[in-house]
Amino acid sequence: VKEKDVEPWLLTVVYASPRENERQDTWNLLRDIATTVTGPWLMMGDFNEIAHPEEKKGGAPTDARKCHIFNNWINDCNLLEVTTSGTRFTWRGPKWNGRDRVFKKLDRILCNVDWRLKYPEGFAKVLPRVQSDHHPIIVLLQGENNTNKNRPFRFEAAWTSHADFNNFLHSKWEKDKDIVQSLHELMTHLKKWNKETFGNIFKRKGELLSRLNGIQKSSNYGYSIFLENLEKELQDQLAVTLYQEEYLWFQKSRSIWVSDGDRNTKYYHSKTIVRRRRNKIISLRSDDRSWVDDPEILSDMVRNFYINLFKEEEDVRDPIVSWTTYPTNMEAHHNALSGQIHFDECKKALFEMGPHKAPGEDGYPALFFQQCWDTVTDSLFRYVNQVWINPSLISSINNTLLVLIPKVDKPEFVSQFRPIALCNVVYKIITKVIVNRIKPKLDEIISPYQSSFIPRRTIHHNIIVAQEMVHSMARMKGNKMFMSIKIDLEKAYDRLNWNFVKNCLEECKFPHSLVNIIQHCISSPSFKILWNGDKTNTFTPTRGIRQGDPLSPYLFVICMDRLSHMIADQVEAQYWKPMRAGRYGPQISHLLFADDLLLFAEASIEQAHCIMNCLDIFCKASGQKINSQKTEIYFSKNVDQHLREEILNHT
Repeated sequence: VKEKDVEPWLLTVVYASPRENERQDTWNLLRDIATTVTGPWLMMGDFNEIAHPEEKKGGAPTDARKCHIFNNWINDCNLLEVTTSGTRFTWRGPKWNGRDRVFKKLDRILCNVDWRLKYPEGFAKVLPRVQSDHHPIIVLLQGENNTNKNRPFRFEAAWTSHADFNNFLHSKWEKDKDIVQSLHELMTHLKKWNKETFGNIFKRKGELLSRLNGIQKSSNYGYSIFLENLEKELQDQLAVTLYQEEYLWFQKSRSIWVSDGDRNTKYYHSKTIVRRRRNKIISLRSDDRSWVDDPEILSDMVRNFYINLFKEEEDVRDPIVSWTTYPTNMEAHHNALSGQIHFDECKKALFEMGPHKAPGEDGYPALFFQQCWDTVTDSLFRYVNQVWINPSLISSINNTLLVLIPKVDKPEFVSQFRPIALCNVVYKIITKVIVNRIKPKLDEIISPYQSSFIPRRTIHHNIIVAQEMVHSMARMKGNKMFMSIKIDLEKAYDRLNWNFVKNCLEECKFPHSLVNIIQHCISSPSFKILWNGDKTNTFTPTRGIRQGDPLSPYLFVICMDRLSHMIADQVEAQYWKPMRAGRYGPQISHLLFADDLLLFAEASIEQAHCIMNCLDIFCKASGQKINSQKTEIYFSKNVDQHLREEILNHT
């Protein structure tokens, strides 16, 4: 394909045979072609094969072997899938009497890394079918015109490699001001310094290569000690620039496993481009299932979804009344839990963080504070202790960016994303200190049914118990019949009620001052969604804890333990009849895997009512909601079909 003033690139249009053996010949031919291609390459067409089971709906089960062969061929050719917007399925099969119509993704667009780098914003759009059974697909080489007007500031790790950086930081850091103000003012200075001193890495690299080329050409005309020394100086400058370029793309690529060997600049660059393109959402379906691709409407639709998700639905929730509660020996640990933060605690919390993890809205990753520790120590430690004394200050460091991570390969609805919070490092230091204080006590507090996030416990223990229970159910005979219910909680972190968290912490007998700090941590954030590189307008939640906050997993397991208390009450009162693990083993009523529940009880209508009543009370108190679509019931072998259907109708 030749474009004006642009390097040509190769286009291959494919029609693969519907017959498997003939398709294999096509794969072999294209695999051979791939070894000869040296520039940008785009491949598109009807491949008559799917890569994943979710690319088919209806009909016979997917043949995993064929998917595996197709994916191996794509990998052998070093091809990437071009981002596609629109309907997931590109082909609709004929309608047969008594059979479901089959839909598949048979048409796709693939490219090599060079094409992806040449057209980083390129994407494909699936258009409506007219008369064919296939959807037409158009490839757009340029994305929508989006200049990222509200792009967040990001501290570049490569800046720290500049010879002048430390002197610059010492001269601009305001030690006497609070750290929030100092960081904000430093951001302004960094932007100016980046433009005037650090400069454009790519431009500097080009200039250095051009000068080196000129010097090396001049050696044809005789030896010059001046040029020899100049070349050495320029080579040293180029080495630094190449390192800075590699570091820049490393930070943007989010790679963590490539560290040694030759320069990995191209790999990091490619990974960054692919990650950006994959993370960019071009279109989604609205509530009425129609496609929305207007950038502003799409952004508003996403923001409104999360405003509603983090919005408390009820003014008052009834507390859980339970005879069983947490152990009450926390009074002995009050000083250790609520005392002033020590310098070593603050430093440990900071240096436990991954240096290159994505920063919060202030733009400073942990690397900045770790590399500049000597300069920022006093300001940071002073502010952390001020917050500990006056928790209302937490709101000034609790502005949070939400990034949306797809839960499925090709998301079509906003609900198919997981919101991950990017919290500011200063805030995370405080919550990591809290975690480091309460985590060693959790093994004493949390009942043995929970296996996640608790020291000296592992999720494998509960998995082994669950496997043994299910294995026993599969072989069960006699009159005693049992059922196992797998419960999935919908948006579990996002729906958690703040007062419920507070009640659980107070029930644990944590110090009042610590409970107050934690309450400010979870109730004072403001959110902006990072949507296609831009920040949306701010909104304020009224419920939920954040995935990405170091404190959240531990608060969640504490809250989930209230359900364990309720179930223990029901078992003690002999309302809930659990299943025994083996003939002489302990009775097992439930197992917890963080936000996943596995319940065991006798298979009867009465037990189903008891379980549903218990779950209903817990959900009303905590704000949780059972995801009925992902909830499953497994019956022991000896439960007859009639009873199974009756129980299913009552749950």
